[in-house]
Amino acid sequence: MISFYECGQGDASYINENGVNLFIDLGSSQFTRLIPQNTDLMISHSHADHISGGYVTSNTSINTLYVPAYFPEYTAIINRLLSRPNIPFPRIVKVVYDGMMLYSSAIAVLNPPIDPWNYWPDIEDDASSIDNFLRSIENPIRGKDVFVNSIYDDIRNVIRDQISKENSLLFIERMLARLAWLYVNGGNNLIYAINSFRNYDANVLSIIFSYKRDDGKVFLFTGDANKKQFYRIMQNSTNALKCNLLKVPHHGSKKSLNKKILGAMTPDAAVISHNNGLFGRAKDPHPNAQVLNILNGANVAIYPTNDVVKKGSLVMSKYRGHIPSFSNVQII
Repeated sequence: MISFYECGQGDASYINENGVNLFIDLGSSQFTRLIPQNTDLMISHSHADHISGGYVTSNTSINTLYVPAYFPEYTAIINRLLSRPNIPFPRIVKVVYDGMMLYSSAIAVLNPPIDPWNYWPDIEDDASSIDNFLRSIENPIRGKDVFVNSIYDDIRNVIRDQISKENSLLFIERMLARLAWLYVNGGNNLIYAINSFRNYDANVLSIIFSYKRDDGKVFLFTGDANKKQFYRIMQNSTNALKCNLLKVPHHGSKKSLNKKILGAMTPDAAVISHNNGLFGRAKDPHPNAQVLNILNGANVAIYPTNDVVKKGSLVMSKYRGHIPSFSNVQII
């Protein structure tokens, strides 16, 4: 059985068949469904609406916890779980990344990338941005002692002279470039830049995976991934995103899906987990009208976990029960 849960503005799903016993995300704080005993748990990324719900009984245990292979996400997820006294700590914690196969290859992991230089593919070697950022933190460092000054100069020399030779250093360069951008656009506030940097990649690093069941049907789980992650996957493999049922990314955000990406997926049906959430400067709540139009235009059957409301009017009713054309698949 594959179950998709109504969990407010959040995500929670469960695969329990063919040797796979995996709970995927824990939904928002209002989600109170029992987490099964002796199950594995995957947290797609560290945002609260994917990790704050669910509950356990005194004899519930979590065997393996799967988290994205990126240290800030790893620590954020672990800290969130530890802050919940009713969640037992897993026996095993595993990081997952593109190319991994789980459960005797029934699950193929497609994101995040293991290559560190892929985390910020749009940020290239920008000497002026990096140098400006280094100058912004120079004054607090300079004048301390000769040893500190030497370290500072070594960092600058490594970035400038050796970056083309080592991929790990390329990661450092792009990390600094990203910090520099956040610093400048955050009013030259270093603490803001560092905190924003830690939170920047949560959606980018969402675990994306496909699950192929014994009947040949493929289910694509996407977390809150954005378009760039799907483009990277499409570039590496033309068929990796193909599926029969799509768990729509990021609750139907227009930043996560377009015609080209949907064309690579070719689903027959799509589940949208949402509660008409409106965030930031967006004018249209999740699921975005553009995404609904794209799905409808491709004749994809849409199954929302809550009523879709636009400008006070009901556009699409929530769905409960078994999903047609898919045996043992339900929204509850």
